[in-house]
Amino acid sequence: MAPHVLVAIPTGHPVPMGLMFCPVAGCSCTASWRASTAPSTPEEIYETRTLIRQALTRHGVEIPPFLR
Repeated sequence: MAPHVLVAIPTGHPVPMGLMFCPVAGCSCTASWRASTAPSTPEEIYETRTLIRQALTRHGVEIPPFLR
C-alpha cells in the first residue's frame, strides 16, 4: 500500500474533514475524507466536498481538479 498524507481542512464543521494525497512521485490519487465510524452517505460526501471547496477558496488555495 502506498503512503498517503491526510490534510485536515478547517471548515468550521464539528466533524474533522480534509483531503488525502499520495506523495509517491507520478501518482495523482487524491480524495476527500471525513472522520466517521461508518461509510459516508452520498449527502455527507457532497457536504464534505462543498465545505472543503469553500474553505480552500476562503484561504486562497487552489481547488484540486477532482473537487472542481
